[in-house]
Amino acid sequence: VACAVRLVADTVGGMVVRTYNGDSMDRRPVLTDPVAEVFQYPADDVTSVDLWSDVATSLELEKHAFIWKVKAGGRVVELIPMDPGLFHVTRQKPTSPKVIRARVNGEATDVTKDVIHIRGWAAVPGVDGVSTIDLHRQTFHSAQALDEYRGRYFDNDAAPGVVIEMPGRPTKDQRRDMLASWVR
Repeated sequence: VACAVRLVADTVGGMVVRTYNGDSMDRRPVLTDPVAEVFQYPADDVTSVDLWSDVATSLELEKHAFIWKVKAGGRVVELIPMDPGLFHVTRQKPTSPKVIRARVNGEATDVTKDVIHIRGWAAVPGVDGVSTIDLHRQTFHSAQALDEYRGRYFDNDAAPGVVIEMPGRPTKDQRRDMLASWVR
């Protein structure tokens, strides 16, 4: 599972995220815009590959991914991937905006304006997605059970138990001959 998640995460992380101006044939990449720069250099200790790889990993293993927006002078200057376990997303009614809360200094605080929330895949609309692990949990359990069975089988020298039956009551010599024949 870890290898599959890493393959997806590293593939996504290696892709270049760009911002563009214009539509259709007039669309051109913007390389010097502050938004473009924060996508390429998300934070002092976070590379673009780290950011998008961490987001992809969160979406594979969790229901959500979260990116903390560090602001200065009214604009976002850093993007930091966060542990999805730190956040709780709710919506009062289907038509109301989602609210993202995190525990800050011991209190549940509304941090909706400070994070980018990316919902994992979901079969139906909602605030929660579904982790890939949860989608395949039964398959993983079956594979684990098969692996454990196989392990026990080979621990037994991959030999099933054998019972040799003979009619009547064989003598000691007949039993010895039968065993020698079986071994051969």
